Amino acid sequence: MADFAAGLPLSLALRQARERLQGLESQFPTATWLPVLFQNSAMLAPTWQSLQQHPEPPRPLWLRLLLPLGIGTAAAAVAIALRLLGLLQPAELALFDHWLRSRPAELPDGRIVVVEASAADLDRELPGDLQSGQSLSDKTQEQLLEKLLAYEPAFIGWDIYRNFKTERPRLEQRLAETDNLITICKFADPDPKATAFKGYVQAPEIPESDLPTRVGFSDGPEDPDRKHRIQLLYSDPDSTCPARYSLSSILGFSYLQKTEGIELAETSAQDGYTWRWGNVAIAPIGGTGTGKFNQFQPYGPYARADVRGHQIWLNYRSSHPSGDSKRKASPIETFKRFTVADVLEGKPAKTEIENKIVLVGITGTGLTFTGADMATTPFRDQNGAALAIPGVYIQAQMTSQIISAALDGRKLLRALPWALDLLLVWIAVLPLLAFLYSRSPKWFSIAIAIEILLLYGIAWATFTALGLYLPWIPASLALILGGVASERLNFAKERPAK
Repeated sequence: MADFAAGLPLSLALRQARERLQGLESQFPTATWLPVLFQNSAMLAPTWQSLQQHPEPPRPLWLRLLLPLGIGTAAAAVAIALRLLGLLQPAELALFDHWLRSRPAELPDGRIVVVEASAADLDRELPGDLQSGQSLSDKTQEQLLEKLLAYEPAFIGWDIYRNFKTERPRLEQRLAETDNLITICKFADPDPKATAFKGYVQAPEIPESDLPTRVGFSDGPEDPDRKHRIQLLYSDPDSTCPARYSLSSILGFSYLQKTEGIELAETSAQDGYTWRWGNVAIAPIGGTGTGKFNQFQPYGPYARADVRGHQIWLNYRSSHPSGDSKRKASPIETFKRFTVADVLEGKPAKTEIENKIVLVGITGTGLTFTGADMATTPFRDQNGAALAIPGVYIQAQMTSQIISAALDGRKLLRALPWALDLLLVWIAVLPLLAFLYSRSPKWFSIAIAIEILLLYGIAWATFTALGLYLPWIPASLALILGGVASERLNFAKERPAK
């Protein structure tokens, strides 16, 4: 007891006491058995100093709950503040991309065919046939359009800018009179500087009465990291581009109306400007769809999402090449594709194009066209870098998303309203109530780690099965911050003084 009172640890003082009793074994057999120490691994061994302290009276239950609630609320508030400041956005978008890539590959969408003007197609063009900045000559475009129409497709999406009048009478007639031919225009840069991009007007041959149904804008929002995660369905037109609907929107709802008799229905502002095709609702990011007020709002991983127009997340579909599951899935492999030369030579069977949506676009560079239309995606190439694909495949992905949601019930990606996101982050720290008064820092830390893993599994499963993005990173951060604060407050007084 004297050694223990002098400051020796209880276990060491006990050992020395046994050594002294060893000399008394002849007079008092088994005397060394008397001092027995039962130690709980979850409890810190007492010290002489701690035994001299008067125990504090137990606090009321409401007071014991108030401390972890306060700690959890403060931790959640810090995590939410960091999210609102945009400091968590890069990490959350990286997680979003990872979840998107980690989903199982899907079957190709056989309703859409891509005809690409490859580098080999463009190299065959004669310089004299090309106008300034043109990629594919009017002569080739006329031949291609005639060939495609002979296959009797449902619709043709011409993802090639035609901001000039053709000098070929037959092509002019086809552009003006082909009702199932959808062309594009591009909005001007809203930047008022003189050097700002002026946009591309629609093909001048399209009659003004046909503009709402035969001209769609090709614009698509880019995130700060230049990746395409957003699909713009609707936007107010400008002086350059008169289209209100995107190319993919027009192709999607025209196909649904023609083949299935499904009409597009738009709800009022009170219902959040939701689009409906049958039983499928497409609510815009931010829930406004107007962009007139509060055009920048927090949404999912975005601290300030631009909610102008009608925007939704682009739910990419990736498929294995030629159905070979051993090869890496890609968003390009989702669609049957042919080159311009293939079509001109009549290689596709009629059943491969008939009654389908055909998207025509540029995928290579040529004599007078050096800026390939490429878009960066959340996927990765063979070297691990961000995968860039031709813009015509982005249009195909967006068109496929609309049709697949309406006809196949394929899930659309979405996030919870921010109020619910904040509530989930706060709920994530509630387990601190159960573990705050644990007597073991080790088990307390293990419990927090287990909860973070469980939250990840729930968030990933919800994203994969339902297309719903949950705030795992903010919730985990709040849990870690709350755990560190709780551990310091709860266990600091239990640590022996040095």
